[in-house]
Amino acid sequence: MKVNKAVYGFISPAAGREMRLKAAQGEVPLKPADRLTAVYVLAHDKDGDIRAAAQKTFAGFPADEIILALENTLDPAVIRDIAKMHPANEGVLIKIALTGNADDETLKTIAAGAPRGVDAGAPRGVDAGAPEKVLKAIAKNAGSVSPQGVSSVVKNPVTQRELSGRAGKPHTTSEFPREFTEKRTKEMEEGERINMQRRIMSMTVAEKIKLALLGNKEAREILIKDSNKMVSFTVLGNPHITEDEIIKLTASTSTSDELLRLVVRNKEWLKSYHIRKNLIYNPKTPMKTSLRIIPDLNERDLEKLAKSKNVPSVIASSARKALMMKKKR
Repeated sequence: MKVNKAVYGFISPAAGREMRLKAAQGEVPLKPADRLTAVYVLAHDKDGDIRAAAQKTFAGFPADEIILALENTLDPAVIRDIAKMHPANEGVLIKIALTGNADDETLKTIAAGAPRGVDAGAPRGVDAGAPEKVLKAIAKNAGSVSPQGVSSVVKNPVTQRELSGRAGKPHTTSEFPREFTEKRTKEMEEGERINMQRRIMSMTVAEKIKLALLGNKEAREILIKDSNKMVSFTVLGNPHITEDEIIKLTASTSTSDELLRLVVRNKEWLKSYHIRKNLIYNPKTPMKTSLRIIPDLNERDLEKLAKSKNVPSVIASSARKALMMKKKR
């Protein structure tokens, strides 16, 4: 496990016991990711007071700061303990899955907690325990995840600049059959598609989450429809997902409102005219979002929308107003 200079300056023996105790209590001027890393390391310290203080701080680390910390690269060992410490916080667990840096043990922990509100029988909509700021943080990360990761476990913290560790297994495409990860040169036949679907459906939640980040277009098409929200959300974090896939996703009325909210919060995807148009027509798109992007449509599409009987009257009315404004210019 490696720590940067900023973290090392507060946790090394040279920093002094008083400074290290402050770091253990989270009272040092570090960014969330660095502060969390420092606390994690000191939670394994030989000094009993420092160790106890760090363990208490780690256990009480605010969820919103954990989300911010996960925006940066955290060591898999730190992520593993976060998952264990927050087994019921759906927002934190989904964010962990999207980082692409969680090891197998962490994904098993997430999978074990998945039925608590994220299985097929869970009610639709975002869990009440996942506040809006958590969902925004999750969405912000979608589409920019790297599937690479390294795993290590701290054995002898703060004895050297680069803390010694035991190498773990990174998530690579070799963990899955080639037909699940490699780009296809020709369209998949129906028999192959059914076979792939059966094999993916037989996977554990942890395996599905990993494949959601590493899988090819055909695997993503299956996993985006998975009943477990952690799996379907993670597909949006696959670095190879294309604009065409998001266009198809937003055009489907079977797409969940949670997935649409994540799409809406991705600025890159919203640059697509087709995606914005699909969102307006999709009944599960939040009304505020539809009303906000209606003026983006061209006159031809505004005329169609204004006359459409397949959208709420408030949408049609807003389209008429936007059309009038465009014609006045």
